[in-house]
Amino acid sequence: MEGAPKLLERTVGLQLEIRLRPLYGGETLFQPTVEYLRAMDFDLWGLSPRFVDKKNSRVLQVDAVFFQPRGEDQSLNAGCIR
Repeated sequence: MEGAPKLLERTVGLQLEIRLRPLYGGETLFQPTVEYLRAMDFDLWGLSPRFVDKKNSRVLQVDAVFFQPRGEDQSLNAGCIR
């Protein structure tokens, strides 16, 4: 995402698979991803568990949905998480 800021400026919504805990090393985790997208004016709309540790039921990875408000119509933002 950081390599495509111009594309993100034209993007209305994103669905990303984001890790909550490091699984392989070097991957960007949840909090820095959310902070980066907030700086790009995206709002977090929803989360769905994607990968759960079967031993302890800890969620390790989620699907996250983000939307960026467009124009005068702010009704799209009614359900956002800030």
